[in-house]
Amino acid sequence: MKKFNTKLWVGKQKIINSLSSQKTKNKLSVAKASIYSILFGLIIGIIIIFANGANGFAFIFSSINYSLKNTSQTFLPTTINYFSTYALMGIGLALGFKIGLFNMGGTGQAVIGMILSVLAIGNKATSSGISFKDVDNIFVINVFLIFIFSGIAVSLISGILKVTFNIHEVVTTVMLNWIVWIFANWIFDRVDWQWSVNHSTEKLNTNWVSIGGNTWLLGFILTLVSVALVYILINLTTYGYKFRVAGSQPTAAKYAGINIKFYIILTTALQGLFISMGGFIYYMTIQLSITTGKISELPTIGFDAIPIALVAFSNVFGILPVAFLWAMLKNGSGIAKSIEFSLLSKDVSMLVFGAITYGAGVSALFFKLKIYEYIYRNYFIFYNYNLKQKWSNCISKIWSLRKEKINIKKNKALLEIKNKIKNLKNQKDIKKDYHLTKQEIKNNLSYHIREEKNNFKIIFDDEINNFKKYSIQGFKNKNKKVLNNKRLELFNNYVSSINKLNIKVNDIKKYSELDNWKKEIKNLKVDFEKNNFELYKKYLEEKIIFKINYKNNLTNLKQEINILKKEFKNLKKNTSDKKDKVEYRVEFFNKRKEVAKKYVN
Repeated sequence: MKKFNTKLWVGKQKIINSLSSQKTKNKLSVAKASIYSILFGLIIGIIIIFANGANGFAFIFSSINYSLKNTSQTFLPTTINYFSTYALMGIGLALGFKIGLFNMGGTGQAVIGMILSVLAIGNKATSSGISFKDVDNIFVINVFLIFIFSGIAVSLISGILKVTFNIHEVVTTVMLNWIVWIFANWIFDRVDWQWSVNHSTEKLNTNWVSIGGNTWLLGFILTLVSVALVYILINLTTYGYKFRVAGSQPTAAKYAGINIKFYIILTTALQGLFISMGGFIYYMTIQLSITTGKISELPTIGFDAIPIALVAFSNVFGILPVAFLWAMLKNGSGIAKSIEFSLLSKDVSMLVFGAITYGAGVSALFFKLKIYEYIYRNYFIFYNYNLKQKWSNCISKIWSLRKEKINIKKNKALLEIKNKIKNLKNQKDIKKDYHLTKQEIKNNLSYHIREEKNNFKIIFDDEINNFKKYSIQGFKNKNKKVLNNKRLELFNNYVSSINKLNIKVNDIKKYSELDNWKKEIKNLKVDFEKNNFELYKKYLEEKIIFKINYKNNLTNLKQEINILKKEFKNLKKNTSDKKDKVEYRVEFFNKRKEVAKKYVN
């Protein structure tokens, strides 16, 4: 007997069932919407570059190419650091979006950590009588904690104001951004502050976060750990369940006894945690210092991360590829401009990035728009002549009703009432009747328009379902479904047999003697695998026969349809009358459906 493991086979089938489930399909539709939004943004960006006199496609490909090169410390390592920054900030923002919080304060929550860290390092250097860069490496722990706690504190302010005074988080977070930035300008532009040169603070020491000579590794590790922790927290804990309910159904959560205010405050704290971690990586590896002196120039790092969470539809794992794409374009576009596209405007890189951000902003539109389905439905209307005629009639009726609705003042009933108003002195009651009649006619016309649309939708759905069912694709789908049902039947039999085996094993362990139960269980398992292998063997034999018949029937169906096509092509060639051509087309459509019916039924 060929070795066969029932539990292993069942495990594989569970994975297959999960991948083909509706839940997975819904997630894939979200992924498609994200891809469409990114492509939309890239196309706009490419058009902008072409308008500036350069090759847009070459610019995008060069940007990605340069961002992945590891020939310089400013290429791949910086791209990974941007990725870590955007991913961590995106995770923080996504948590807020899930519960209905739109945190615009990423900049403030990142910058406050940098301000306090520079102050702490400067005071440490002054008190120790050393330079800013000579502060001991161990101080990086203090810097990390300063970033974390200051970011959480600033983020918590918006949460507390929301739950206590119902002040919208967008207002509070934007205001906090400016408060933090003005504070930075004030604190570092003082005369007695010695650790700034030309309005720029001393640079942080990147060696503080270096692991084995790699400055990108810490951020990368923090990102992966954060993704894993957030996934576990949201999907595998009681907090995560309550969090999801509070976000998707706040009214139901309230009646279920879930304290929404607590979850809002806790979420803002977690947002501050992840955003400040992203800020730590950004300022320790990329930006290194704060440049003050121009209060109007607020750092954009917090805003850059918002589209990442939007494009990924707040999916924790979806944030990773989007953040990496953003990182490649952010780092690579500047390098590509300086090396190959020096004649381009200095703002082109930001314009391209802005176009992609705009694409992210309309990502929800791509999720709602089913582009393929829309094209297919319209194509089918014009392909099916009978349906096209019904569609034309329906459209003409709808437009005539709409025209009547627009020209409602010319309605006979309303004109009669108008004449009465002119002839009578006491016009109040007549005017009231006029307005009521006008509204009644409007409502009646709107009802007929909706009715026409619904009637056509019913006809269309029936036609398209029949077309899909009685076609080559319908034949394939039916056979695929039959084969899948056979697999599921075997799967259910195996699951049932495993449960029965477990019950028998437990009974043997309870009631048999210690010396005998191991042998009994071993024999029982051998018989179990043997029986299951026979079932599997039978399933494989049936599957092979089924596939042979399926291939033969599919070949015959295609041949019959091709013969029909040739016949009707010859008929259309031999006539110049348009009516005859239309009749041939309708006849071909109906005959093709009849041919498919033989094989599908």
